[in-house]
Amino acid sequence: MSIFSQYNTKFDGFSWESMMQLLLLFEDSQCMAYSRSGKDNGIDAISGDKQTVYQAKFHTQCSIENCIADLKSEMSKIKGYREKLNYWKPVKKWVLFTNVEENPNDNEKWNTAVKECDYCGLEIEVWNWPKIWKFLEKYPEVKQDFLENESRCFLLKNEFQMKSQEEYLPESFDVECVGREKEVQLFKDFLESDRKIWCIFGPGEMGKSRFLIEWGSLHNQVQNLIMKDAGA
Repeated sequence: MSIFSQYNTKFDGFSWESMMQLLLLFEDSQCMAYSRSGKDNGIDAISGDKQTVYQAKFHTQCSIENCIADLKSEMSKIKGYREKLNYWKPVKKWVLFTNVEENPNDNEKWNTAVKECDYCGLEIEVWNWPKIWKFLEKYPEVKQDFLENESRCFLLKNEFQMKSQEEYLPESFDVECVGREKEVQLFKDFLESDRKIWCIFGPGEMGKSRFLIEWGSLHNQVQNLIMKDAGA
């Protein structure tokens, strides 16, 4: 077993995308992470200068063949996006963020696939485990959170909502969320300000997580919303 393959069991599609987005936000504070449900129009994250698009693809057993299939599938869609969507027009580079490992023979297969496909005039790059590992070592907070901790500290909005509804608090969603007018106004004031961090704290089971879920859902225009329940 390689140094990297042992970590694949810690991820699924949601958490792999969250790790990519968090690393990018640490690297480029102006990067925009599209943490939302539904169609993403080929963008999981975009650089602050709007010229590089990132897409995260996780496979339980990842191979270069998976990456090539992802490349061909996404390029066929991106051609349409670039014709119809204005925010795709300035894009010059497409990055595939994937859990494939490095193999010299795979590099030749990948380069051949890129040459043979219609890559829409984009520079194509794959970020594999060795490249991703360099970022994880650069940002040990992210490495610790995703690879070393028993439980996660940072959750981007989409993953937080999914895990809360399916794993953490499923029974609470049978009850309508009411009240919290004061807190709602404080949250709105925060979203309209230049502040970067807003902390919710209080005793357990008072509704902190539910509040984040409800108001994160209603403010989908806020892309880089990282959920962290501070607890008591």
